[in-house]
Amino acid sequence: MLRKTSLSLVFLQIAMDKGKQIIINNNGGHAGRSCNNSTMTSDAFNNQSKLKILLCDSDPESCDEISTLLTKCRYQVISVNSFVEVVDTLDAEGPHIDILLVSVDPHIDKGMKMLKYISEEFQHIPVIIILSRQDHVSLIYKYLNLGVADYLMKPLCTDELSNLWKHKGRSRNIIGITLMHS
Repeated sequence: MLRKTSLSLVFLQIAMDKGKQIIINNNGGHAGRSCNNSTMTSDAFNNQSKLKILLCDSDPESCDEISTLLTKCRYQVISVNSFVEVVDTLDAEGPHIDILLVSVDPHIDKGMKMLKYISEEFQHIPVIIILSRQDHVSLIYKYLNLGVADYLMKPLCTDELSNLWKHKGRSRNIIGITLMHS
């Protein structure tokens, strides 16, 4: 017969493999709402604090809000406000950037050009775009065909952002699949 701690560890591992969030208290038992609880997910094993996200949003207020959310999720964040700054930052720190998070304006052609450049020059960096709710579905497909790994819709929440680490290392495969079909 398994001891209670062994069962808890098995349950925890199964839930983490499925990407579930489990709240545990400091003594290892399942907890209700308490100030001493810690949230533990599979991303706890991937130490988010070591992941560096390059955030680009031309709206300074929005950029600050998203940066604050990312910081709450324990990511290292570099914030820029233009596509030129994105390219400059990638040229300087490309090997150290884990994820590029870009708020795009579909009415500006520079965004498409920048994403095409990044998908060619920085294939190891997953690009995730941020769109507003009113953006059309065909626009999402257009970005995905350029090699974008994923998209998020505004308004953003920490639950979505806390899972960005899952994209690290997946971009090359997604880009390869996209390029093979285009």
